[in-house]
Amino acid sequence: MQHNQGGGGCFPLHFDSDELLDGRRVTAIFYLNEHWQPSHGGQLRLYPFPAPPVDIPPLQDRLVLFASTRMLHRVLPSQVPRSCFTIWLSQGRSKAAGVAPKPLLPPPDSGQPSEQLWRFLMQPAVRQHVCKLAYADEWQQSIAESHPACDATEAVLSKHRQEVSATSTALGKFQPGLQQLLSAAKTLADAAQASQAAAAAAAADSEGSCNNSSSRSNSNSSRSSSRD
Repeated sequence: MQHNQGGGGCFPLHFDSDELLDGRRVTAIFYLNEHWQPSHGGQLRLYPFPAPPVDIPPLQDRLVLFASTRMLHRVLPSQVPRSCFTIWLSQGRSKAAGVAPKPLLPPPDSGQPSEQLWRFLMQPAVRQHVCKLAYADEWQQSIAESHPACDATEAVLSKHRQEVSATSTALGKFQPGLQQLLSAAKTLADAAQASQAAAAAAAADSEGSCNNSSSRSNSNSSRSSSRD
């Protein structure tokens, strides 16, 4: 059970588990927030890279399922109290311990864009590191937002920056294709964000028009009553 007191409380970007760490395979989150409004914040943000991030409102009685080891996610700052409970669906410990990790596909000889490079970068063990590069700035921001300003938080931020630098160096050979992948993912994310903003603006305009129509109708009714 999780209860967020609000006031900007949130969680940083993370994966719930690792296939070599434990048997958790599916995360199930059930929300308990009556009368939630977009201004309250606290949305669950999923990062199905290279597809655009997806924000999920924490609505009452909503159940969200995602892969514990594959889905990068975070909780956006919540301005009001927010509650949910989480259950993990796990593989049996003995079975999980007996499964050898899937060998990595061999890296391509060239870092130029190709189907072979795409398959190499998108296999789970490599994709996690690519995600850290793709969302390096937002990842850092999420750490700062979810922790108080102190030496311990600065140490976590410093470790994050070191990991980003090490990942960039390790994948340096594949920079041409990697940069094309990251650029394409950013273009998709920007387009999705623009579409969401346009939809929100249209909804606000529609609500305003409805309110204005209702006000005019009430005003006309009042004048008619006065004449009567």
